Amino acid sequence: MSKAQLMVVDAVDDLHREYGFWRIAHALFASAFRRRHAVNSLQDLDDHMLRDIGVEPVDRTLGRRLIGEPIGFGHRRSQL
Repeated sequence: MSKAQLMVVDAVDDLHREYGFWRIAHALFASAFRRRHAVNSLQDLDDHMLRDIGVEPVDRTLGRRLIGEPIGFGHRRSQL
């Protein structure tokens, strides 16, 4: 075996002696199924931060206007 392999074997042996087989097995199993880090999103960054990292700022006012404006059916009632 190579020197690196011997170091890994010694480390695993030390972990086995200190924590036991089931604790090590549980930790390996849990780490295999743990949810990974989510992909970074640029949505929460303001325009200044986006310019700093080299991304074009996004016009967010359009989305706010579409959500915030009333539908506009009130003008029909006034004409009737």
